[in-house]
Amino acid sequence: MRSSNPSQTQVKGRDAAIQITCNSEGITAQTLDGVTYYTTTRRGVEYTAYVLGGQWFVASHRATLGPRHVGGGRYYQDLDALANGCKAFAALPVFLSLATR
Repeated sequence: MRSSNPSQTQVKGRDAAIQITCNSEGITAQTLDGVTYYTTTRRGVEYTAYVLGGQWFVASHRATLGPRHVGGGRYYQDLDALANGCKAFAALPVFLSLATR
């Protein structure tokens, strides 16, 4: 895949589609007390997703507003709704499928 920006590295295949679609930093996972938290940053906003009460909850926080900014959050019915409704986690289904291999 060729990039119109010469400063970007060339990425091939599925990774390129994920990177272009998501336009976010990598997704990281951390498990605390049996709950797995997925975090990423997109366009200056830090996102954390996890399952709460059978639904996905995404907390968001604008990094430039500092640690005292409470942020917001939203519930999603399932993983597909999360991937379609929150661009920062559009690659989460792929991330989870790779983790289970």
